[in-house]
Amino acid sequence: MIYCGTNGHVFALDVKDGKEVWRTKLKTKFVFNAASSGDVTVILVNDVLIASCNGHIWGLKPETGQILWHNDLPSLGNRFITMCTSNVSIQYVHGQSSDHQTEQNRP
Repeated sequence: MIYCGTNGHVFALDVKDGKEVWRTKLKTKFVFNAASSGDVTVILVNDVLIASCNGHIWGLKPETGQILWHNDLPSLGNRFITMCTSNVSIQYVHGQSSDHQTEQNRP
């Protein structure tokens, strides 16, 4: 599967044919949905797909897109969230997202 995020949504595509497998709209508990049209960053950590958008972060089930949890990160604002694992980091630099792998994991 290929996991993608855009415009307040997270979705999965079948790597073999590019067809959409599932799509999830990210929602917040607030009347104004901070994720309604924001850029979404995704990263797979073990068996949880992590998505971030406008200062919020969600954990999703990668097989179905079911939201497992949501954290609105109180008092941190509504900006882009940088995320990383032991070998991948996702950063937002001047309007562009960047994916960096450690040297040991590059092909």
